[in-house]
Amino acid sequence: MEMVQKIPINERLQNIESNIPNFLKVFEIFIDDYFEGLVQMTGNPYFKKVYEKEIKKYNFVQNMDALFVEMVHFAESLFMAEENKLLYKILVQPFAMMEDDTGEEKKI
Repeated sequence: MEMVQKIPINERLQNIESNIPNFLKVFEIFIDDYFEGLVQMTGNPYFKKVYEKEIKKYNFVQNMDALFVEMVHFAESLFMAEENKLLYKILVQPFAMMEDDTGEEKKI
């Protein structure tokens, strides 16, 4: 069997065309911008309410707004129930609520 050359992920990501969506870019945005983007993508103001009520109280990293990745990392420092709730609101619920192939919004 012929060996396939292994290319480090950082090199592969640098070679991606800029017009191709890159899901890893989400880690570089501020958490409040992430939720604002969800509102813009879905037209659903619910995500602004989630940010204000559930996420904003945690949005502090050295007196600055937290990046998406920092918020996910910060969740690990919380008690398990609170960690699970925060991670659910950031990582699961937004995508669970998006429209499916039929164009109908999912109810969760």
